[in-house]
Amino acid sequence: VGGSLLRARPAFVSKIKIALPPLEEQRRIASILDKANELRQKRQEAIEKLDQLLQATFIYMFGDPVSNPKNWETTSIDKICSNIVDCVNKTAPVVEYETPYKMIRTTNVRNYKVDLSSVRYVEKETFDKWNRRLTPQRGDVILTREAPVGEVGILESDDSVFLGQRLMLYRVNLEFTTPEYLLYFLMSDSFKIQYEQMSSGSTVKHLSVPQCSKWNILVPPIELQLKFSQFYKMIHCNSKLMHISFDKADTLFKSLQNQAFSGNL
Repeated sequence: VGGSLLRARPAFVSKIKIALPPLEEQRRIASILDKANELRQKRQEAIEKLDQLLQATFIYMFGDPVSNPKNWETTSIDKICSNIVDCVNKTAPVVEYETPYKMIRTTNVRNYKVDLSSVRYVEKETFDKWNRRLTPQRGDVILTREAPVGEVGILESDDSVFLGQRLMLYRVNLEFTTPEYLLYFLMSDSFKIQYEQMSSGSTVKHLSVPQCSKWNILVPPIELQLKFSQFYKMIHCNSKLMHISFDKADTLFKSLQNQAFSGNL
């Protein structure tokens, strides 16, 4: 009551009785749980290795973007995109029930992805108003300007979505670049150096909209970028399968845990 913490007296805790199976039974249960957990960890490691492979392949094909050892041409990001759009600078009125219209927030943009598994919803009138300049579509690259700065992901959904606050959308011109190349460039050390130099704010770093339209981007030949994009799609397909496999392994592990603690394993 009143924010105070509930506490149990040590004498009471020391007298709590717990079920204690024979030692051999405990070892059998532990062995089952260890094997299930090992399966889960291997799936997670495989996902991480696929991510590392894509990053390594990007560097192998294009060189380090910081030093630019292959002397690729450099141009402003607005020269290689058909559209660059920022969010509406106010909070959209959301509803407490599901609709077809979903808000992309900064929390949805993580680890090279736009994750729509947890979103907020609006009515169609709000959706149309917030998308009056451009409606996001599959293949658009989304960047967070704040909270945190510099997270990037590709939209890989045909759902009806719009940008929440502190987001930028880049739609590439396929004559010059591909979404996958731009994604990995914007996650590179070269780009991080740029936004760290430009970002402002002592507590929460922030990127202005004009800054986000003027990043310097290395532009290798489009044929090479297309090869990277094909490789990305192949690896990404395998990664999706690994995520499904991990979810199944995780569900199995939690189920076995519950059975073990309820005495049914």
